[in-house]
Amino acid sequence: MKLYFQKNHAICYPKSWHLDYMKETGLTELELFEADPEKVPGFFWCSEVGEPSEDGYCGKICDDYAPKNGKSGMCRHRSNNFHQPGKKVILTINGKIRSIK
Repeated sequence: MKLYFQKNHAICYPKSWHLDYMKETGLTELELFEADPEKVPGFFWCSEVGEPSEDGYCGKICDDYAPKNGKSGMCRHRSNNFHQPGKKVILTINGKIRSIK
C-alpha cells in the first residue's frame, strides 16, 4: 500500500486517510510527499503500537507480541521499513494523484 506524508508531519498514511482529512477540512487539493521506504539497522517499526523499537524488544518484554507462526519467532507487527518523504505530489478530492515538476 502506498503511503504519503503531509508537509511537516512525521507519520505517513494511505491515500484514503488523506482523502478523509480533506473532506473534514473542506480542501479540494492537498500537497503530499510519497513515502519512500528506508531501513534503519538495529531498529524496527511496530505497527501495533505505532512506534519504532529496538531489536530484541519483542517476545516476553512486549504485551502485544504475536508471533507470525503462532508459537515463537518474528512478531506479525514488526516491519523493517521506516519511511522518509520522497517526491512531492498533489492529491485531489476525487482521489487522483498529480506529480509536481
